[in-house]
Amino acid sequence: MRGSQFLTLINMLRDELRRSTDPAVSSSDIDGLKRVLNRTYEFLYSDYDWPVLRRVFPPAPIVAGHNLYDLPPDLDPERIEKVVVWYSGQACPLERGIDFEQYNSFNPDEGEQTSPVTHWDLRSAALHGHVQYELWPLPDTATQTIQFIGLIKFVRLVNDIDICLLDDNLVVGFAAAELLIAQGSADGEAKLNSAKAIYLRLRSRMKGASKTYTLTDGGGTQPYPKVTVQVNG
Repeated sequence: MRGSQFLTLINMLRDELRRSTDPAVSSSDIDGLKRVLNRTYEFLYSDYDWPVLRRVFPPAPIVAGHNLYDLPPDLDPERIEKVVVWYSGQACPLERGIDFEQYNSFNPDEGEQTSPVTHWDLRSAALHGHVQYELWPLPDTATQTIQFIGLIKFVRLVNDIDICLLDDNLVVGFAAAELLIAQGSADGEAKLNSAKAIYLRLRSRMKGASKTYTLTDGGGTQPYPKVTVQVNG
């Protein structure tokens, strides 16, 4: 189930490990369980573009004479799927990529402006320490708005009431498998197989085109054997 609180995940993981959920006797391992849950949560979060994480962000205004803007605060800059400019009542897709070819046509450093914007790209904001986006050409009118579709950023679970945006059994299952396998428990492989089954079932329910996906260990940090599944939308 999606939307479970962090404390619920912790107690679920204790149940899977057959550890006490009584706060009076279960405080010594709490930090370790939290770390494993967060690491597993982040791994699964980034492994696939889960549709439940996709958001159509509100249109943002474009200012005439300005070409650098902050991204929506919840948007993951590495998982932007589509960008459009609203101009004359129409949503016009923007092409990603701005380089010298574009600057040869309209150079923002020379103040050359026109509308509508047709290209976008990400830029490092050195003075601010975060990522911004650039629009080209430099807009000459404020009668345009920019809109993004993409996945929301991963946020670590910290407080007991923090919400997990993925299925709780999926996250807890892989976390339990990692801990049990590391401990040499005979239950480890069974937990891993159960977690894989949940993973495949959730993926098979996702709508969309038929694609092949592979779940790997992401460089050896997780004890997950490779899983390949054909998903038909």
